[in-house]
Formats: sequence, structure tokens, C-alpha cells
Amino acid sequence: MSKYILTISLLAFYISAFPQSDEIIISANFAQSIELRVIGNTSVNSSFSTITHYEKGKRVSSYSKKTGFEVSSSTSFTVEFSCTAFSSAYGNTLDIRNLTFHILTEEDVNATQGSRWNPLTQDIVQLNGKSFDTHYKTGIYVASTTPKAIIEPGPNGNAGQFEENRYYIEFYIGWRDHLERQGVPILLDQNIQPGTYTTTMTLTAIPSVS
Repeated sequence: MSKYILTISLLAFYISAFPQSDEIIISANFAQSIELRVIGNTSVNSSFSTITHYEKGKRVSSYSKKTGFEVSSSTSFTVEFSCTAFSSAYGNTLDIRNLTFHILTEEDVNATQGSRWNPLTQDIVQLNGKSFDTHYKTGIYVASTTPKAIIEPGPNGNAGQFEENRYYIEFYIGWRDHLERQGVPILLDQNIQPGTYTTTMTLTAIPSVS
């Protein structure tokens, strides 16, 4: 009886010693993620009511009013903008070149200029560098109804979170110095019809082609 039991035990051990295997298949699908959102005020308004406004123009937004955009992306990207015609409800139009703007950055984002990102060539190189409230300005861009790129990736790429790609916009309308540099007459000499003129700026983040 004991011999029989011992034989069964050894057989069971021998069978369990054979190697066993199976497989687990792991795959990862990396989808591209890119999101641009406007931050702060999405509507910029100003009233031109004095001769001085018509002669000198106006700065109609600034960093303090928090108008800008930010991008979160898993890949490097370029940002471009375009504007609709600057028109009134009566069908009158204002030369789109009256609208000009700086791109402003905070100190931490400015510190990565040249490595993570670069501003595209500005239409008017003016007031580059440090600005009010420790914020930094590019030169001037002139509004356009055709798409124009304003931000591009640097050699290290600009993929990252919103806070790494946050930019503010400082708008001007009819700014005398900007008009003169373009060969455009000041507002006073443009024979502008009374009314509210509106344009819509569209910002687009475009993934870079590798």
C-alpha cells in the first residue's frame, strides 16, 4: 500500500515539471493630440471719438487685459492667423492694414525662445525685447485676410502643455507709426464712414511635418 502511494506521488511530480508557456500581446496606438484655445477676452472693442484718435490711432488691448492664446500639443506645431474683412453693417470696409499687433510672452516662455519656439518674421521690427510688467514683445505683425504664420517650433521642438505655449496679443488700430511704415495714410486721411467695423481673427495650430 505504501509503495503504491509513493509511485503515484513521483509520477505527479514528473508530469508537472514539463515547461508551460503562453503569450501576452501588448500594443500602443499613439494618436496625435493638439489643442489651441483663446484665453482672456475674446472680444476687443474700442471707440474712436476724437481727432487725436484719428491722427495717432489707439492701442486697443494689452497684456493687462489678458487677450491671447495657448496650445497643448503632443507634437511640434506652427501657429498661423487670418482675419476677415474689416467691415461695418452698412457694407463699408476699413483697410485691414489698420490692425496691427505684438505677440507678448511671460518670462519663462520668453526664456525658451530660440530653442523651443521662434516668432516668424515680423512685418515691422519694433520694440523687440522686454516690455511692461516683465513681459516680452515681438515686433509688429500686420493683419491679413490670407493666412500668415506667427509662431514656429525651434530646434528642440515646441510640443508641450498649455503653460509652455502661452502667448498674449497687444492690438493696435490705426497706429500712426505702423501705418507710416506701411505707406498707409493715417485714419484721418482715409475718409472713414461712421459705423462699427468688425473683423474676426482665426488662430490655427498646425502640426509640423516631420
